[in-house]
Amino acid sequence: MGQFLSDLAASQPARFGLLVGIGGTVLAVLAWAAIRSAGSRSGPAPWGGAVMVLGALAVMWRYSRVPIGLVVGLALLIAGAMLGRRPWELMVASLPGAAAVVYWGEVGRAIPEPMLVIAIAAAAALVVDFDRSYRGSGAGPALLFLSTVGVLVTVPDTELAMGLAAVALPLGVAGWPLRMVSLGPAAAGAVAILGHLAVAAGSSRPGAAVGVLGALGLMLAEPVGRWLGRRTPSALQELAAGGLGGVFLLGSIHAVLVLGITRFAGLRRDLLPAAIFAIPFLLVGAILGAAPGRPASPAAGRIETGRT
Repeated sequence: MGQFLSDLAASQPARFGLLVGIGGTVLAVLAWAAIRSAGSRSGPAPWGGAVMVLGALAVMWRYSRVPIGLVVGLALLIAGAMLGRRPWELMVASLPGAAAVVYWGEVGRAIPEPMLVIAIAAAAALVVDFDRSYRGSGAGPALLFLSTVGVLVTVPDTELAMGLAAVALPLGVAGWPLRMVSLGPAAAGAVAILGHLAVAAGSSRPGAAVGVLGALGLMLAEPVGRWLGRRTPSALQELAAGGLGGVFLLGSIHAVLVLGITRFAGLRRDLLPAAIFAIPFLLVGAILGAAPGRPASPAAGRIETGRT
């Protein structure tokens, strides 16, 4: 973390991204506080993903370029997340946005396009489901920040990735320990930003694309395990509902998965070896997600899962 903060201070995109992230997070929290004071809504502000998306676009606009296909893909993915409820609905609704990111993103592709479309759509659906299930804990923004730090390990060009991590830093703090924000439907848009990075990184080193998307770690694996195990709540949900210490442990598990995937898979040159190295880490996350919680009454130990 010390090295990350040092690199952040030395990077112009990172300094700009940090300012944008702080400003966006403060505005989101204040606006949500005003809405909550009216008594119409409760829980954390569901706009963390929107802050991440707008901040990332601002960094790209200032220091790189913003492909029109990415903007279209962001809009379609967020709309799909708002429409989809069940897992298969989220997956299907994410396909058009993922296709726009891949086919109109204006970057070279060394990986088959249909494979990238399915991977981004699946990742968007899983992350949205994770954030919904852990909304009350603020885990989504905190884990997303850890994912953006992991991306720095695997992408060839770290300047843009550093800017994205800087945007995510204040969001992560607002998620944990403050529990003021969740990602909301725009979590799908945040995945699209990482998907764009994955396509760009994969054009020169296909294995890096696995590392970028795989850096979502527990946010990819836990929903799969929970769906397969049909556990509501799961042991990990109960852990996150237990307080700040529980979310810290959840983040620690996520950090281990991210470190393993980005180090062992993301640095591979070819796609297949990278996938082979990533699968065991994701499998561990899925097994943990399938672990059952303690039997309890419906009112006991429940984490807020409100829809946005």
